[in-house]
Amino acid sequence: MVPKAGVEPVTASDSGHVPDPAISVESMNAYGYTDPNMLPLTKERALELMERDVTVYMLYMDNTEAMAFDMEEIRNFEGIFGIEVSEWETVKDRFVPLPDYEAAFLNNPADSYAIYQLRNTDDTAMFRFMNSKYLNQKGFAIERDNYVTVYAGDLKDTGDTQDKLNGLYQTFNIDRPNDFRGHSLSVSDIVALRQNGMVSCHYVDSWGFKELPGFLKSENYLKNAEMALEDDYGMIDGIVNNGPKQTAAEIEADARSGKPVSLLSYVETVRRDQKTEKGVSSQEKKPSVLAKLHSAVSETKKTAPLRSAERELS
Repeated sequence: MVPKAGVEPVTASDSGHVPDPAISVESMNAYGYTDPNMLPLTKERALELMERDVTVYMLYMDNTEAMAFDMEEIRNFEGIFGIEVSEWETVKDRFVPLPDYEAAFLNNPADSYAIYQLRNTDDTAMFRFMNSKYLNQKGFAIERDNYVTVYAGDLKDTGDTQDKLNGLYQTFNIDRPNDFRGHSLSVSDIVALRQNGMVSCHYVDSWGFKELPGFLKSENYLKNAEMALEDDYGMIDGIVNNGPKQTAAEIEADARSGKPVSLLSYVETVRRDQKTEKGVSSQEKKPSVLAKLHSAVSETKKTAPLRSAERELS
């Protein structure tokens, strides 16, 4: 549509810090809206701003606009959205690009946490603030791709896992950090914890928290983080930056004591040791790798006391 006479199309915001890099002012002009006092928004960004109490407008192709009064109105509108230049100048400091909180969390060697919240899209609207029972009844899966990491930090609360989750729930509802730009921690959010190198994820439910064993691992987020830090795949075990590697003898000792061991890790360890031994072909030793580990495990099974014996002793 040709811009209305007397209205000069705007080409960029004053500061260059636009509210939505995914859409240009030129696209808004071509759509038919040319008011220089408005900056364009996609639906996803409009939902995000609306959720954080920013006034959003629905823009029409005849160069008119209407204020959106709720999230449902935005979801149902098939067009371009906008925010007034004057309001954006007032609120823009609250909307600088988010740091890569997930990378910071996964690479943090200390006890830490990360907060995940649903993306503001049409696809996630049906999941927002829904408890796990409802999702199970409807057959909906809790998937990483539906979430964005909105915050991360060091875990300072004491006590057990439940105490730490309760502490974070209070923090992100009552004492929220000044730089936190998500909504108050609510049902459908997810809290990831790193404790002693182990990562666990917990769904904020109607009552308490529900653990999600596969939330990150299902998409290999931990594996990818480890592969960036480890120097062999035998150490891909859910703990980033493992440090000194076990020897084959140590892994065999663990197997004899009944501890769970990784067969892949054992094979890689033996192969690594074989490469460093001079004058011995690695092919000569390969047949004994699995046999040695199975022997260690079998020995454990033979010597481990039965549960009935443990009950008698107790």
